[in-house]
Amino acid sequence: MNALPPPKSSWLGRIGVGLATVATVVIGFIAASFLFAILLTAGLIFTGFLWWQFRRLARAAQAMQPQDLEGEYTVESTRLMLEDQRAPDGEPSPDAPPRRSKPHKNRRASQSHY
Repeated sequence: MNALPPPKSSWLGRIGVGLATVATVVIGFIAASFLFAILLTAGLIFTGFLWWQFRRLARAAQAMQPQDLEGEYTVESTRLMLEDQRAPDGEPSPDAPPRRSKPHKNRRASQSHY
């Protein structure tokens, strides 16, 4: 069964579809602009509120901080070492050759080849 081709639209119909398309796009851009402006304003208000609260808390913390620090200190004359102090003292001398570690047993299960 052959479908009949759709009837050709008139010039007036084509102009109407074109105007409707343009109007829809313009209204979409206007709505997007309003939504962007509203969200931007809300974000700026929220950021200002956070800044104001942070400023208030920083001033309150600074007012509660003591002005003078008092305390005692001692000077330690020992030099800090980059070695592990918990290591045993039985370390070999630097002139001794390096020790080799013992070989480990094969941890894999033995594989039999047939």
